[in-house]
Amino acid sequence: MLKLLAIHLNCSGFVKPALNTMNKKYIILLALLLIVVFYWFELRPAQIRKGCLAEVRGAAVRSYSDEVEPDRNKREILQERFINEEYKSCLHEKGLAE
Repeated sequence: MLKLLAIHLNCSGFVKPALNTMNKKYIILLALLLIVVFYWFELRPAQIRKGCLAEVRGAAVRSYSDEVEPDRNKREILQERFINEEYKSCLHEKGLAE
């Protein structure tokens, strides 16, 4: 009877660590999956938008400087229009829809 009890305790002792190791692997896999999903759907688009906006603003300032359009109000309207169009184009080129 004692031998049977010892075998039973031994078997359950081996099963538990195996399950714990398996659970740890699934938890690590789930954590990695969540990190990748967060990067792909949150950080990557934010970085693309930031880069596109900086790129387009610089191009707008260069394209519509004081020499090209001396009237400040008209220049600002042209720059804003240029920024909106080019920003959408940049997002589209980088694989994001607005």
